[in-house]
Amino acid sequence: FREDLAQKTETENLLQEIQPDIIIHAAALTDVDLCERERGKAYLVNVETTRNLVKWIQGSASAARLVYISTDQVYDGPGKHDESRAFPMNVYALTKLWAEDLAQQVPGALVLRTNFFAVGSGERKGFASWLIDSLSQGKPITLFDDVLFNPLYIGDFAEILVRLLELGAGGVFNVGASCGGLSKAAFAQRLAKSFGLSLANARIGSVEDVELIAFRPRDMRMSIRRLEALMGQSVPTVDEGIEKLYIAWQAARQGSSVQ
Repeated sequence: FREDLAQKTETENLLQEIQPDIIIHAAALTDVDLCERERGKAYLVNVETTRNLVKWIQGSASAARLVYISTDQVYDGPGKHDESRAFPMNVYALTKLWAEDLAQQVPGALVLRTNFFAVGSGERKGFASWLIDSLSQGKPITLFDDVLFNPLYIGDFAEILVRLLELGAGGVFNVGASCGGLSKAAFAQRLAKSFGLSLANARIGSVEDVELIAFRPRDMRMSIRRLEALMGQSVPTVDEGIEKLYIAWQAARQGSSVQ
């Protein structure tokens, strides 16, 4: 299915046909600068799609469980942040937080604030794939040492999502790595070491050195204490995730060479 979830009728018809038990809503306009430039589009994609899903669940008396995938960009200021207070500093974060509020109109809705990394595809491959490509090709890049986060490998995120559904969890949860957090520059250095890539053409700098349209939060490190307490187990670290990323990257390369 490739329906436009921002179109109310299309969304209703699709859901009426499928009658889902669980809706995992990950559709979003994630280009932070584009959201800042085109605020109407950011609202349409990030907010209105969520509103349409919520209205269908409510209007059809569906028992579908709603899972909303949010972002760590709703945080700013000194971390590690718990779920009790968000402080959006750009249009992207504001629309995601707005959508969180809409999602929680569905009883038992699960909202996951996260930042994950993976072997990407398509035009927007994500931070990790951008790093791998840039370092592999020796492109000059700037690595920010003043932007902090605790990203989780996508495979670990998926396992946690399944676990939360099994537990019947609802409400807002931070879903990040258990490393305590690190800078984007440190993440790049660890990835380069694991992948055997050179950092010769990478320089350490500040996010303020780059001309960006939208403000970027400096500290998005999330506390995952609530998540770990509910699951009764620890969440994997960034280093463990990078090891899994390397395995997935190697498998993807071998698959493409076979084709």
